[in-house]
Amino acid sequence: MKKFITVLATALMLGVSSQAMAANVLRFSATLTDPTMCGTQEAGDTVNAHAYVTMAEDVGYQVAAGDKLVYDVLIPTESTLNAGAVDFEGITDAAGGGSLRDSGAKDQYGLFAHPATDLSQAPKDNQGNPTFVRGKWFHREIALTEQEGGTMNTFLIAVDEHDTTHMKDVCPVDKANSKVIAYFRNIAFVGSDGKVKKTLYNAEEKFADNQTKKVDTIHLTDTVTDQAVEIVPDPAP
Repeated sequence: MKKFITVLATALMLGVSSQAMAANVLRFSATLTDPTMCGTQEAGDTVNAHAYVTMAEDVGYQVAAGDKLVYDVLIPTESTLNAGAVDFEGITDAAGGGSLRDSGAKDQYGLFAHPATDLSQAPKDNQGNPTFVRGKWFHREIALTEQEGGTMNTFLIAVDEHDTTHMKDVCPVDKANSKVIAYFRNIAFVGSDGKVKKTLYNAEEKFADNQTKKVDTIHLTDTVTDQAVEIVPDPAP
């Protein structure tokens, strides 16, 4: 018992939070029907693979000045895309329009919030080390400037190959690999002071509907199959 108390006290002194010690995360997975193709930005392109899985439709979060959407994302080595993001649509009364992905919102690295953002394009840190590394958690803070005063409603987790709004693409890195995988944790809205104002997912064992897997898809192309988001153990706690 004494040893346990000592370990706990040490953790608290080091600032280890319950979020950092979280055991459960969300795992997005899908299969590309043809990973040798990526398509183009041209109108009518039928190879613009994407899948947007609905997590909740009635979030009802009103954005205040300085608010951010924050989360951690991990792309494992076995995924063929360096992509995966939290998205919102059904946004009302916001200057940036009805969806987060098309609003121009960016994170602290200047990367678009759009699920077709190539996370490997994140700049290096001051020591010249990459900030995005496959198999490691990558923290994102999306500034919600264009959503101020609006209400965020439909919460999605998604992967996309083409951001036609900002003319950006992400394509398979391995044309023999059809698997797309991305993990997510610590998803929340935070205020200008950095404090959590509303939690969207924080290591819960089940979703609000008592399920552990979501397959409801708002947007899906026939070039993607087996899409799902499920609760699994953290692959890199």
